[in-house]
Amino acid sequence: MLAAGVALGGCGTGSSPAPSGLSTSTAVAMAPSSPGTAGPAATSTSSAAAATSVVSPAPAGPLGLAGLSLTLLGAGAEPRARLRLALAKEADQTLEISASLGPGSDVKLPQTPDVVLGLQVTERRPDGSAVVAVRQKGGRGYSPAVAARRTLFLVLSDRGFVTDGWGEIAGNRQPLSEREKVESEGPIAYPTLPDEPVGRGARWSVRRTLASKEVETRTFEIAALDAARVSLRLDIERAPPEPPASAAGFVRYKGSGTCDIDLTRPAPLLEEYLLVHRDEEAGARGGQLAGTSFGRAERMQLRSK
Repeated sequence: MLAAGVALGGCGTGSSPAPSGLSTSTAVAMAPSSPGTAGPAATSTSSAAAATSVVSPAPAGPLGLAGLSLTLLGAGAEPRARLRLALAKEADQTLEISASLGPGSDVKLPQTPDVVLGLQVTERRPDGSAVVAVRQKGGRGYSPAVAARRTLFLVLSDRGFVTDGWGEIAGNRQPLSEREKVESEGPIAYPTLPDEPVGRGARWSVRRTLASKEVETRTFEIAALDAARVSLRLDIERAPPEPPASAAGFVRYKGSGTCDIDLTRPAPLLEEYLLVHRDEEAGARGGQLAGTSFGRAERMQLRSK
């Protein structure tokens, strides 16, 4: 996810597990193919059996996506549709991001969002991708004068992952650093969509190697599918890098939640999940607390307006 103080120059930064297909640093900061058939969801009535372990790796691209891959675990019930984003130029959206870390699974979200982002589609490209401008509109440490001078532009593919991006400060275009490139999908937080037609009950996993070398896996399941509106169940796991000897100081995360998307909008309508943290450092040192959960939990919410 986008580091707030870097690309949009706003609030203080924190470290957090990722929302949306996303690698993120948003706790108190900013909390992702072959061309698809035109339209949000091109329906298929193929009677082919559900594919399993079908790997559809995304192109490497300039944003650290070489470590991103998708595995279709089941195509779901018929009728099936090839899910593709169909963003209209000038489509806009306000995204509120809130995160809270505390003891136990009853940790509550703050009453006011940590970050408020404005998203606008500025260009629709022939391959189905779109350029989305991201600007900070509120949240902790928000400065209207600073925010007015800074914009992040992300190229979002029709399958929901970022393929390019740059920042503009006072009208001057600036490339993103390698760290920003890897984390830049966070403001969009869109689930990476499978290449194959899918229906209700379809499941797929998205595996990503983060800049920290940790491996994050998100598993999605379609709970409801109605034209451009898709409701997903979400499981998340982030594991330390291999081999195990290199895991000292890393934290393992596991959690679950839901994500509702509209294929005509540049960010989820609502995404909520709870993550439980497990400290790996004790295990790496040979201590007796290896794999023990210390009861820390993080609750995350992305809500569109």
